[in-house]
Amino acid sequence: MAKAVHQKLLGSHGSLHVLSVGVSDYAADSGFSKLKVCTEDARRVAQTFREVRELNADPAHIRLLGNLKDAYQMPTGGYIHAALHVLAESAAKHDRILFFFSGHGVRVDDALYLVPQDGNSEHKKFLISFEDVITILNKSDAKQKLIVLDSCLSGPSVSKFKSPLSSASSKFLADYLAKTEGTAVIGSSTADQPSTTLSPDPKVSLFTHFFVTALRGNAEAMDGKLLTLDSLFNYVSVNVIKHSKSYGKTQQPTMQSGGTGVMVLGDFSHPLVSATASDLAPAVDKLKFHDHRPGHAKDVLTALTNTWRHQPDYIEGRVNDLIPDAYKEEFGRLRAKLFKFFDAGQIKIRDNSVFFPGGRYSVRYKADDVKNGTYVYTARFDSDWLTRPDQMLDLIKLMNVTPDAIEFDSSDALVPEECLPKLQAAGWTITNAQDDEVEAERDGYSIKINSNCIELSGFTPRELFGKDSELDSSALLVTGLIKQLAGK
Repeated sequence: MAKAVHQKLLGSHGSLHVLSVGVSDYAADSGFSKLKVCTEDARRVAQTFREVRELNADPAHIRLLGNLKDAYQMPTGGYIHAALHVLAESAAKHDRILFFFSGHGVRVDDALYLVPQDGNSEHKKFLISFEDVITILNKSDAKQKLIVLDSCLSGPSVSKFKSPLSSASSKFLADYLAKTEGTAVIGSSTADQPSTTLSPDPKVSLFTHFFVTALRGNAEAMDGKLLTLDSLFNYVSVNVIKHSKSYGKTQQPTMQSGGTGVMVLGDFSHPLVSATASDLAPAVDKLKFHDHRPGHAKDVLTALTNTWRHQPDYIEGRVNDLIPDAYKEEFGRLRAKLFKFFDAGQIKIRDNSVFFPGGRYSVRYKADDVKNGTYVYTARFDSDWLTRPDQMLDLIKLMNVTPDAIEFDSSDALVPEECLPKLQAAGWTITNAQDDEVEAERDGYSIKINSNCIELSGFTPRELFGKDSELDSSALLVTGLIKQLAGK
């Protein structure tokens, strides 16, 4: 996402500071069993806040504690306490803070404790009091605070601790929040329910899987185009309950709020701004309208016989070499039509193209085999034509181009991965998600994004740029998305 747009989001809902802690490698003599997915839970949460800009997290204030090479520090009691203080003290009054913990949790004498990597069941001084966590975060100037607790297994292997973190019911959490303001706590399950590691994603717990899915802009987790605390919790709760039953388990997340008001975790609305064609000009280097028409090599290559002796690449090259002669009459007629818009000296025919100020019309051939292929008729425009969309549409019509694909060459390099949350939040179905290319479909429309361009199918030029047409949300998503990606 463009830096300027990201700064606007930060100003709207406040910067989010994140501390994500995952503890898996408990010592054999600690009294606590080792866990499988907690470290990855924390890593996945931190990664999501780094990648999804709509969550408004400040990259400089996202810390990961876990048994990982890229972790900020190890998840020992001392480091967790220190990181909690940094989290609380780094946030200003307009900011928000989030503390995520995945690991063992226990109750001792009706008090809740988190178990760090160096925790030991012999004495609670080796544990982290949840009351201390609340006290530290409550001293922060941040306007809103969220604590998310995911207990991955059923608790310690010793009997002196009565029950696991999963017993943190709403009433139990409410006791901690009674004297707090602006703090909310989400627990992965209710009383006497262990949090299961069975999940659609075997690398993370069931709760964390759906928590991260919501953070990444799943449309079902939205309140309109906003990801609020309530909409996130409702989505996570419904899916955890449903999937835990399918695994033969019972798990129901719980939430308690200490007067936070409406907490906005993510704002996915900005790509749906009412962008006009002129708004896109800084984002676009060139704009191409492609009209693909099936054809035969012999439509141009009339003198060639025994095509079976040749390779398709050879046939394609020969056809393209002969297009200037084969289309000479058509190019001449088009040049004459363009005199209505430009002076004769401004229109030139060169090779397979008719050039006009700020654009050109071209024909090229793509071979499917030695006999058949596709003739691609392209109307290409420089970005400044976006300030004159009506004239551009008139020229497309005059050229007899009926585009089945519209391609935007970006002014700056694109990051396809960053587009995924926007598309998902707007109800698009991702059909191809590679590091360097993303494809999605919705309502008969399709979009392909790579590092250089965005290609659309299913839209007509007038749907996107016609001033008299009412753009639907899909078109607005595309125009807003293209505008944002430029970084202008």
